Amino acid sequence: MMGPAVFGFSITVANKRDKGWLSLKHAAPPRGFSYISARVCSTLLFSSISLAIIYAVAGFGTLARLTKLDSPLRQRMIDEMNMRKLSPKTQQTYLRAMSKLATCIKHSPEHATSERLRQFQIALVAEGASSSTINSTISGIQFLYYKTLDQPDTSKRLCSVPAPRKLGNILSIEEVRILIGTCRSPKYRAALSVAYGAGLRIS
Repeated sequence: MMGPAVFGFSITVANKRDKGWLSLKHAAPPRGFSYISARVCSTLLFSSISLAIIYAVAGFGTLARLTKLDSPLRQRMIDEMNMRKLSPKTQQTYLRAMSKLATCIKHSPEHATSERLRQFQIALVAEGASSSTINSTISGIQFLYYKTLDQPDTSKRLCSVPAPRKLGNILSIEEVRILIGTCRSPKYRAALSVAYGAGLRIS
């Protein structure tokens, strides 16, 4: 990368010298040495940017391969899930969890250690992932190591986190009175009154 850039720079300077541009630049700032120094710096800067882009593209390709994971391992996990008749939504969640893990550890999950999985869960918490996201991810990883890889000890340090349960909207006494009062049938009005008074809820 540096060789072609310096070679191109040399040709550019030679062309400008043949055209008399360098001699003109001696008469006014910047001087010839300053001009050449600026050209060298710009060439090096261009080369550095090009190298950075190449490394970024190469890293993205590696990350894409890790996200897809090893085809045999992925297929084994799919077979295990199909054998247990897991729903398509659950399978997508578990496969996504495996992809997250591979992206984090930058190699196949088959070779991960118990401590590395623990660090992965710590990273999920640090990223601000919700309790439901963490628990679903942990469930997918535990399935991978318990069922697919038959390595239960590897995921033994993972743990679920408490998820807050949201209460439904509770009617006020006045709203309950209006609700029961709108029922015209005495039989149904009595049934609603008994259900509310007994604290019955739809589960």
